Amino acid sequence: MRSPNAPLNGLLGEQALQNFNKINAFVLVYQSQGKDTEADPLYNQALDIFKRALGPDHPYVAIVCENIEKCLKELGKEDEAVVYEEC
Repeated sequence: MRSPNAPLNGLLGEQALQNFNKINAFVLVYQSQGKDTEADPLYNQALDIFKRALGPDHPYVAIVCENIEKCLKELGKEDEAVVYEEC
């Protein structure tokens, strides 16, 4: 059976994918608990991993940017969220 992360593994490399998966797990837990403040810096770590591994114009980078934007808006940080609209 093929792993759902197989496409990412080929793009990111094993170590970067493991780091991303760990960060993503924490983000999901924090968000499920309504702790967007804790999730926000982790989103930025995930964004950094994707940008370094895939380049700034990759579609996965855009997805992470959208998630950061949503998180910031939920925190009432509209001014900071604007930066990620053009990411």
